[in-house]
Amino acid sequence: PASYGYASSPLVTDNLVIVPVRRKDASIVALDKKTGKELWKVEAASLSRCYCTPLVVKNAKGADELVISVPYEVWSLNPDNGKLKWYAETKVDTNSCPSLITQDGIVYAVGGRGGGRAAIRLGGKGDVTKSNVLWSTNGGSYVPSPVLHKGHLFWVNDRGVAFCVDA
Repeated sequence: PASYGYASSPLVTDNLVIVPVRRKDASIVALDKKTGKELWKVEAASLSRCYCTPLVVKNAKGADELVISVPYEVWSLNPDNGKLKWYAETKVDTNSCPSLITQDGIVYAVGGRGGGRAAIRLGGKGDVTKSNVLWSTNGGSYVPSPVLHKGHLFWVNDRGVAFCVDA
């Protein structure tokens, strides 16, 4: 794996600090915000190439989902215990480093070494690739910070070219 060090940021929720820990043991860890005690830890090889800061969002049923992009997939975990709720295959490839954004029950991932992008409907169980992936394609940017405005995704690639696509 690449040795870029820690590139994601911790996520602070009402009672948790969620930290993707890449280099040490390819894991994501939830700590109690008040005590620092480890509440859960998920280890997976895919996390070794993940530089994405996760998000906690509410799905259509009002349940919290912890979403994170890893190479070729977006995952949803239960933020209370770290258990996988669902996953979807995407074109966001190695060195997954998108800034995830959500709106209207859809999570958008733009990034990865090859520049993939995807839109996935929140919710479901297990493999939701066929049911929840609205689109997944090449043509993103390596390390963007996309903006979603009036149904369009905007980002700038590593060569300074600005893009706008219909979300």
